[in-house]
Amino acid sequence: SQSLELAFLIAETIKKQKPSIVVIIGPDHFSRGRGKISTTVRDWKTPLGNVQNDVDLLKEIQEKTHIIIDEEMVSEEHSLYGIVPFVARSLPKAKVLTFAMRHDLTSAEIQDFVQILNEQLPKDAVVVASIDFSHYQQRSVAEYHDELSRAVIESFDYDRLRNLEIDSVPSLEAVMRYVELRGAQQVATSFH
Repeated sequence: SQSLELAFLIAETIKKQKPSIVVIIGPDHFSRGRGKISTTVRDWKTPLGNVQNDVDLLKEIQEKTHIIIDEEMVSEEHSLYGIVPFVARSLPKAKVLTFAMRHDLTSAEIQDFVQILNEQLPKDAVVVASIDFSHYQQRSVAEYHDELSRAVIESFDYDRLRNLEIDSVPSLEAVMRYVELRGAQQVATSFH
């Protein structure tokens, strides 16, 4: 499938950066988490290899934020467990942190969380949003929504984020704010 090929292409592109850690931020699709941001301390076992969770770094982040360890919810969240195998395959030495965000996170809460990430993550960290665009839309409608999403992302237009046809505005906002803090606002729209 095209999405699987794209995921491997993205993983191979990230591989060139040789990050020591990959942070995956995705939606808490069914709002099952006990907190607005849920995570795990467990390592990930995937068909493509195991990935170690950076528990020490997670503890530092947890001391300064309101994230909740919620093993059951995180283990069942496909926005997270669907991406970790690509880390195992392409970056076998990298550690991982995963965060599931509920839809009711406010922009202020997201900014506070991202500020802590910015302070705590090493400079070589890669932060990925695991989100879907244009759910269950006809092609013409999906193309319209995808163009709107691209324009909002490229211009860092936070005011229009809530108008996008995506499954996790908080996850996208978190990654956009993180890259903005890091001064990495050049948006790539294709991979070669």
